[in-house]
Amino acid sequence: SSALRVAPAMAHHRPDFNVLKRVEQDGKYARAAAHVRDINKVGITTAWFEGKAKYEFTDGEKRNDTFIRTEIAQANEELKKRRRARLKHLYEFEARAYEDELMSMGLAIQRNHY
Repeated sequence: SSALRVAPAMAHHRPDFNVLKRVEQDGKYARAAAHVRDINKVGITTAWFEGKAKYEFTDGEKRNDTFIRTEIAQANEELKKRRRARLKHLYEFEARAYEDELMSMGLAIQRNHY
């Protein structure tokens, strides 16, 4: 009687049922692992992009600061040149005025021209 009960239960399953079930389960695991890899790639890409976007302002600000420093240094140099030129012209004007004053008094400055 027990042999009769076992035979109908085995009649419902194919001989390779366990193998097929294992292959199906391994396929599910492989698909899940591939999905996890894809999600991780997306996470890495997203983190890189967020970091880039976050520090993009800082990078631009550094470039602007460098540009501003360069502009200020060049403007200072130009200002020094202009001041020196104006001071030179002032000294020359005052020297001519002093010579004219001396000349009006009948005096002159003797220069050595080498």
